[in-house]
Amino acid sequence: MPYFTPDDLDIDVDDFLSSCDSSEIQQVIDYLIEDGHLTPERKFSQLRERGVSVGESFYIEAIEKLSDKYHMLTREEEELIIKLAKRF
Repeated sequence: MPYFTPDDLDIDVDDFLSSCDSSEIQQVIDYLIEDGHLTPERKFSQLRERGVSVGESFYIEAIEKLSDKYHMLTREEEELIIKLAKRF
């Protein structure tokens, strides 16, 4: 793991990442994927194989993100989503 002293509180992202080994970089990537900042390349390639446009892939990603966040929705947001779904 990278080593930093208390004097290094202002750590540049490039410095931090360049100090990581490949397994630590993989941990950063896994964290970014789990936190929703990155989408695994496999997912994008699967969407491309299905002929999904870039706009539609953003839509699919947004819907998938919402599906995991039910407990975070307000009552109004939940009702809006249900109303939209009933329309179709």
